[in-house]
Amino acid sequence: MSKYHFVLIRDKRSTSSGTWYLTGDSLDVIMEHFKKYVGTEMKEGIKQMFARKTGTVGHYTNRFAGIVDAVSYIKEESCLQTAIELENELLRNRIRFFKKGIIQYFNTSLQTFLLSDSCEIVDEVYKDTLVFPHEEKPSINDIRFLQWSGGIHYYAKIGKIDIIDKNGNQKWDTKAEAEEAAKWYIESNY
Repeated sequence: MSKYHFVLIRDKRSTSSGTWYLTGDSLDVIMEHFKKYVGTEMKEGIKQMFARKTGTVGHYTNRFAGIVDAVSYIKEESCLQTAIELENELLRNRIRFFKKGIIQYFNTSLQTFLLSDSCEIVDEVYKDTLVFPHEEKPSINDIRFLQWSGGIHYYAKIGKIDIIDKNGNQKWDTKAEAEEAAKWYIESNY
């Protein structure tokens, strides 16, 4: 049996074909999804928050950044404190729901979905890798290679996902090393 169960959920009242979700049917799957997708969304949000504070970003394009900014303002606490609390709360709720036997579905971002009577599962796919069915296998041309201004390391991204190599590295000394890591990541994860 494959490890990851993806379902295409459609609102019965809509003409939309639906949205793909991952079924949170084990603690391992919940943790892996949280690390790969939610963690990436949070990291990008924190980067945008710092960029906005320095004036390099005018408004947020990341949901997590906007949520943290609003909640920290209301609670009158630091954005970092709020981000940590929200991250812990999101994960704690997912684990709590799982332990109660509540079936949860996760998208490629922060959303947790609970099936209701107005929705239906119209397709399902079982896969051995944590790659949503609508995410196609990228080529090396789809990888963005980044180097911070004045920085010495190279980073690689597919969309908003950070490339991490087989040794757990997320930055490399040369662009060639980053490209090799990206090739390995594509072959290992898609």
